[in-house]
Amino acid sequence: MIYKLLQRYALLATVSLVLFSACGSEPSSKLPVTSGEQNAIGNAITDWLVLDAVQWQSEQSTFKSAFTKNLPQSAKEVWHSLTLANITIDNNVYNWRKISSPNPTIDLGAILGRKNNAYSFLATSIDVSEAGERVLALGSDDAVKVWLNGKLVHENLALRGVTPDQDWVPLSLQAGKNNLLVQVFNASMGWGVTARMLTKQQVKDGFADAAVQLPLNKLQLILASGVDINQKNALGLTALHVATQKNNKARAQWLLANGSKANITMPASEQLVQNFIKNGISTDLAGASYLVINNGKVITKGGLGFADLANSQPITTSTKFRIGSLTKQFTAAAILKLVAAGQVSLDDQVNQYLPEFPKGENVIIRQLLNHTSGIANYTQDPNFWEQ
Repeated sequence: MIYKLLQRYALLATVSLVLFSACGSEPSSKLPVTSGEQNAIGNAITDWLVLDAVQWQSEQSTFKSAFTKNLPQSAKEVWHSLTLANITIDNNVYNWRKISSPNPTIDLGAILGRKNNAYSFLATSIDVSEAGERVLALGSDDAVKVWLNGKLVHENLALRGVTPDQDWVPLSLQAGKNNLLVQVFNASMGWGVTARMLTKQQVKDGFADAAVQLPLNKLQLILASGVDINQKNALGLTALHVATQKNNKARAQWLLANGSKANITMPASEQLVQNFIKNGISTDLAGASYLVINNGKVITKGGLGFADLANSQPITTSTKFRIGSLTKQFTAAAILKLVAAGQVSLDDQVNQYLPEFPKGENVIIRQLLNHTSGIANYTQDPNFWEQ
């Protein structure tokens, strides 16, 4: 029950992706190089130098203090350590290793082990023939900092699982090699990072969604690179549509003041659903079944992808799924309907309904719905999966 709570709110460890320009001696023989030309980018960067995990004592440093702490050495010293193959931090020696990931996401848990309250550095180099603007898209578990050519260009104090393109980082690349050093902070359990240089088309396609989340200074840099503020995403929505949907009034006002057109019509709900299904679910992988109802009317239903990849068995509207956490949203909705009917209060104690539940007088329904009850998740029992 509190699995996600533990995963996202435990003390974070730190993994760092840092981008540097060559300074001091150039470790070109060891540092991986990725082409930053428009015809070569768009895919994940999978070749890195990775530093051993550096752990800190949770009783001596919180996640936030660990994240805000300066680098143990200057950027120049960390960069120079690549030529030495190791670096000394707090009297401990940590080694660099070269990795080439078979997957877009760098699984640091597999490479460095599941280290709680830890960070690591990853280094690589981006090579371009001409100076220009690019966008680095990255995802991390958990928090992340990025340096480009020795300058801090991005930091996000986040507790999250890694998914692609969570953060957009505008980069001003110089001609030749642009070397990276990234710092990622992990709280607990598994950790990882994924990064790619976006093509111009990928920037256009993802702009509407990113524009609502980007800090204004980074949004202005993206727009200055030539992106149309009224560019639509795969669903047919502009950045203004997305901001309006998310009730982000401040960002909507900013977009209107900077060129967004209020007279661009948002697609009808039926079309939005069709666009989402068309663009959001792959038809040749494990997929999903769907049913959309509006005011009692079925808008659309169907299945996409496979229920059995080995036998190419397609998903249909009658395919059975393991329910798992899918039940949570329905349970919550049912409870809130009881609350609205006056039959249950969110502040009722659990033992009012389950008298035999241990210490049920210390837990209220609101805490159960918020995953803040403190009740242990039985799937965390070491023997659960074996049983």
